[in-house]
Amino acid sequence: MKKLFCLIVLLTCFGLTCEAQNLPTVVERLPNGDLIVSVEGREYRALTPESTRAILERKAELDRVTRERDLLVSKVENLSAQLAVARREVEIADRQRAIEAERAEAFRAQFEAESAARKRLEELVGKRGRVSRFLDNPWVKGAALVLPVIGMWRR
Repeated sequence: MKKLFCLIVLLTCFGLTCEAQNLPTVVERLPNGDLIVSVEGREYRALTPESTRAILERKAELDRVTRERDLLVSKVENLSAQLAVARREVEIADRQRAIEAERAEAFRAQFEAESAARKRLEELVGKRGRVSRFLDNPWVKGAALVLPVIGMWRR
């Protein structure tokens, strides 16, 4: 039993000695309470619960802002697509307006030509109207009826 006890004591001592080499050592204390520790030659930062909460809050804020940014990017893409459609509609409307302007110009030119032709015709009809008035005179009508009859009697 003595040997067993000695063996346990020796193993415990060697075990403590080995663990002692791996214990962290504080390299620096930061103003916010965080520690910079060194373990086996590598430095790590030990955070206080307040720092951990602040990091988690910042991460949650980052996630929220990232989702919001993604939503805004999708809205911008949607609005860009709508803008492209609106531009195409404006182009189509401009083409239709140009076609309608050409049609209106053609109609105006045709109207002016017809109007000029109508004025010339009215001038001609006005001269013919004088002749027509002369022929509508009852004396002229009577003479037109009597002259052929007189011509038949002379034969």
